[in-house]
Amino acid sequence: MKYFRKYISPIGTLTLISGGETLTGLEFEKGRYNSCLSYMVEADLTVFKETELWLDIYFKGEKPDFMPPVHLEGSPFRLSVWEILKSIPY
Repeated sequence: MKYFRKYISPIGTLTLISGGETLTGLEFEKGRYNSCLSYMVEADLTVFKETELWLDIYFKGEKPDFMPPVHLEGSPFRLSVWEILKSIPY
């Protein structure tokens, strides 16, 4: 089961996506998962609350001192790219 929640940000509406306990996607309103929302359940999950708090802090121009639980999905190549991206400092 996939879950989603909308987040209104200064750069537009974002869709948060989760399998239940970890964040598996965050995308702009016109992203690929938004056409699949009818197959997902809108929910108020703990991971969404944590992600929204992280985004609130980030958009205030501050550095969050925590990271919501994230589960990265993709091919071995994509996962290796994510690892490189995660090493970029704030």
